[in-house]
Amino acid sequence: MGRQHYGLLVGKSKSIFRATKERLNLLNERGVEALNILYPGLNYGGMLYYQLLESLPKEISAESLNLREYILKSMEI
Repeated sequence: MGRQHYGLLVGKSKSIFRATKERLNLLNERGVEALNILYPGLNYGGMLYYQLLESLPKEISAESLNLREYILKSMEI
């Protein structure tokens, strides 16, 4: 893959990373009320809130690793 391709992957990964962090911050700040902001009109159970609190930090870690990998690969080219 070329440098330009990795540049696109880095940009996309940064966007996903930022959006995931914003969702987690909103959940931490607003609690269950944040679900109405993040997923308007969604009929959810209270478990969704706790599932997101558990899964979003894992997603952030995974995206951070992906971002680091893309940056390193783009530097090798």
